[in-house]
Amino acid sequence: MNNRYTITEAANILNVHAHTLRYWEEELQLTIPRNELGHRVYYEEQLDMFRNIKELKEEGYQLNAIRTQVGMEMHDYMNSTSSFKDYTASKEEKMQKFQEMIADAVRLAILENKELIGKELTEGMRDEMQCLAEMMDRNQERRYQKLDEAIRNQVGKVKRASKFRWGQREKAAKLKEELAKNKKEAVTQSVNVATET
Repeated sequence: MNNRYTITEAANILNVHAHTLRYWEEELQLTIPRNELGHRVYYEEQLDMFRNIKELKEEGYQLNAIRTQVGMEMHDYMNSTSSFKDYTASKEEKMQKFQEMIADAVRLAILENKELIGKELTEGMRDEMQCLAEMMDRNQERRYQKLDEAIRNQVGKVKRASKFRWGQREKAAKLKEELAKNKKEAVTQSVNVATET
């Protein structure tokens, strides 16, 4: 059985920092296996590869030159090691089974609680409809109040206008009476003047 190491354990074995392993992995475009939780897992094969990288770095090689060498080794490793392929396949199978289990659990929960869910939905919809109806009633009441206020304002204006007109009619009637009276007096005076002459 192959030993599995975490990134910290692998870094301690290789006498480098964990961030150095992550940097080499990224720069050299290495594929490091991961466990069910997505954490990096290092086997003896990866440790040997990183030992080679470390030696090449200590000899002064740049990462571009190392990438070519490691790429060939990684290709050979991927083709010759069935455990990596098995691990990747088993991870995908486990993920698919997990998704199926979750879907089945959700489906079963919905079926078991169908009546309760339906009742809660119905009650929720009823409450929502009642809330909407109350809101519509309040809005309609506000509209009626505004309309009533507008009507009262208009009626008040009409009353004030009619009072004004009524007062004008009175004045006009008084003026008419005075004119008639003055006319009579003028006619009487002219008749008196005419008779005197």
